[in-house]
Amino acid sequence: MEDNFNQWQAIWQTQKSKPMPLNELILQLNAVEQKAKMQRLLLLVLFGVLIIASAIYLSELLAEKYYLIAYVFIISAMGVKLLPNLKGKYNHINGEANFNNQ
Repeated sequence: MEDNFNQWQAIWQTQKSKPMPLNELILQLNAVEQKAKMQRLLLLVLFGVLIIASAIYLSELLAEKYYLIAYVFIISAMGVKLLPNLKGKYNHINGEANFNNQ
């Protein structure tokens, strides 16, 4: 049992690590950030449409209290989702130096 453990330990210690493909990682991070930016923009546009629609159909919202409560919940949920996402986590990364500095 101990011999087997020693063999595995020797194999582990002799293996060399491969360098990380930072350029591929940077490209993937930029793609994810671009997708997140588009989703934030879409959510912001939908939030504006919802506010405009609620202003246009104000008489219908005030006719029934459940409609008003539903719109308040929807607007607050979109606001809760939108506020933390307005600023992205990362800026566009150009090279390894910028990646290392973040």
